Amino acid sequence: MLYIIGNKRLSVAVDSLGAELNSIKKDGEELLWQNYDGSWDGHSPVLFPLCGHCKVIVDGKDYNTPPHGIIRSREFSFVSQTGTELVLTLSSDDETKKVYPYDFSFTLRYYVRKTTLYIDYIVKNNGYETMYFGCGGHESFNIKGDLSEYFIEFEKEEKLQRLFHDNNGFLTGESVQYPKSKCLHFKDIPVDNSETLIFKGVKSSWCKLVKNSGGTVAETHFKGFKNLLFWRPDGAAMICMEPWTNLPDVLGDNTDFRKKSGITHLAVGAEKIIKRKIIY
Repeated sequence: MLYIIGNKRLSVAVDSLGAELNSIKKDGEELLWQNYDGSWDGHSPVLFPLCGHCKVIVDGKDYNTPPHGIIRSREFSFVSQTGTELVLTLSSDDETKKVYPYDFSFTLRYYVRKTTLYIDYIVKNNGYETMYFGCGGHESFNIKGDLSEYFIEFEKEEKLQRLFHDNNGFLTGESVQYPKSKCLHFKDIPVDNSETLIFKGVKSSWCKLVKNSGGTVAETHFKGFKNLLFWRPDGAAMICMEPWTNLPDVLGDNTDFRKKSGITHLAVGAEKIIKRKIIY
């Protein structure tokens, strides 16, 4: 089911399947990828309780959790809606516990103010033991022309460390460090062949997608997220800007999920609210 919120300038459609953003229109113009060329049928999946290819191994048991987690294919329940705000929620059940061992509720709150979309991830531990999770965004942004005509402007000067992945999405252990800069130019570091640019330890709490000739497409805020990724299907007229708490595994890594970097610990009965926003 699609829910629509917004105001005179910004209209946002959210699908109950995965609580995924389905459409974002500013002054009537679609800003979210709509699979125009058939290369990717996603728009903005929400990643939980992990990002990427990251094994959930707890006490020696591999739960075979799918890449990007378990909520993308799950129907969320309706909580509340006004003209500018929507709240949807999902709780663990017998099916989720087959691939993720913890009892939880994961609530998405979307709300619109002027041309800003606010996104709250609300995670609650409903179990009887400490809960461990990661989360992330995967929003797409339409572009006009070639990606080489765009660049990323960061809040702070960054000494970006890029991690490389194999064809299956696992880290290879290889990396490269780029010189300090407040900008990442796609003409110099392209996103080709459906590869992902994976940057570890980003200091900024926001970045902008900017056209070389002038004009900002969007400004995405991700305070508390230390990893930032950029991806698109090969040649598609879009780019995904993805803040992740955790990174993919290095191929063959069998570290206990609870000990992995970027994994949040949540006490019994506790709730954590992770706030983001995107300015269009």
